[in-house]
Amino acid sequence: MPDQPDTEDVRDKATENTRQQAGEPQVDVGSLDQAEHDERLKQLQQDRLERKKYAEKIFLLIVIWLGVIISLLFLQGFCNLLRTSPDCQPCFFLSDAVLIATVTTTTASVVALFVLVAKYLYPKRP
Repeated sequence: MPDQPDTEDVRDKATENTRQQAGEPQVDVGSLDQAEHDERLKQLQQDRLERKKYAEKIFLLIVIWLGVIISLLFLQGFCNLLRTSPDCQPCFFLSDAVLIATVTTTTASVVALFVLVAKYLYPKRP
């Protein structure tokens, strides 16, 4: 039995002839797939660079933030130790409530910021 052209091939050729007659440009599906792939790859590379840049900035912010809190704690502790007499005013003083509130809120903020950045940098893939 001679090979009969596949119905789908005949339909594709008819559609192509109709498009040519209508003046539509021919589009190579393979080149579209490659272009989409290249565009997606470029987008992923840009995302990675932006994530790295913002991760470094967030890390620097957290380091400075924690440095300020540690400095406050050292000032609170060492200025009280340096007093020569009980009548001498300390050079730096925070009440216990203020110190506890500062340390607690800072710790919570740093942890929350770290979790947000980690979730952004490492999203769950489907």
